[in-house]
Amino acid sequence: MSSKYILPTASLLLILLLNACSKREPNPGSPATIQVFNALNDGTGVYINLTDLRPQVFKTNRLLNSNAFVPANNRFYLNASPQPVQFYSRLDTLPKDAPIVTGNLEYENGSIYSLFLYGSKSTAKYIWHQDQIPPLGMGDSVTNIRFANFSEDQTISVNLKGQPAGSFIQQVQLRSFSEFIKLPANITIAKYEFEIRDLNTGGLIATYVADKVNDFSGNTGSNAWYNKSNTVVLVGKQGGTGTLLPKLVLMPHR
Repeated sequence: MSSKYILPTASLLLILLLNACSKREPNPGSPATIQVFNALNDGTGVYINLTDLRPQVFKTNRLLNSNAFVPANNRFYLNASPQPVQFYSRLDTLPKDAPIVTGNLEYENGSIYSLFLYGSKSTAKYIWHQDQIPPLGMGDSVTNIRFANFSEDQTISVNLKGQPAGSFIQQVQLRSFSEFIKLPANITIAKYEFEIRDLNTGGLIATYVADKVNDFSGNTGSNAWYNKSNTVVLVGKQGGTGTLLPKLVLMPHR
């Protein structure tokens, strides 16, 4: 074969390979992805209303349960910044009842954001955060994880089981998040077990197991960790019970 055909063919193959391995970047032409987490400490479920008008029928709005995250319910795609938002208590939807908190969300199309609602029904506030999700290629045998602290009264540290306190993440202040941390997710890794501790006392608050890191036996042929980015959210209170029972909730980003 003539060399004049080999070079263009090789160049084309290289371009295709680079495109296949390219990292996923935000697309300015696509909607923004908004993930909403209801961390209200009194168990209040809320209806989210993405207008500045009172809903006529609340059941047509999505209900966000406290301390739970279901992507199909808690993830939204928006493309008209600024976006008005209202949260109504599930139990207070009479004409006299006002939203427990309102706001306007400003965002860039193609970017990813998290909204954390916290406090109680009478003191509700929210944090609005633009997420920088680590880019991942389909051939990357890794997982990315961060921890969000929406507990009631403690700064926390994180360590892998058997390692010193704070050796994985030194500290996560109240109402804040760690950076994403990359971990191997190759065939030798079955699970990661994390211990979340009170930074000041070292006392164990809760544990979280990232299980089945390389198990693809599910119906979809995928899992929650391989080539994924996730936030693990701490809610509740050390030694708490009921709605204040310490709990770790997975919030996936892809």
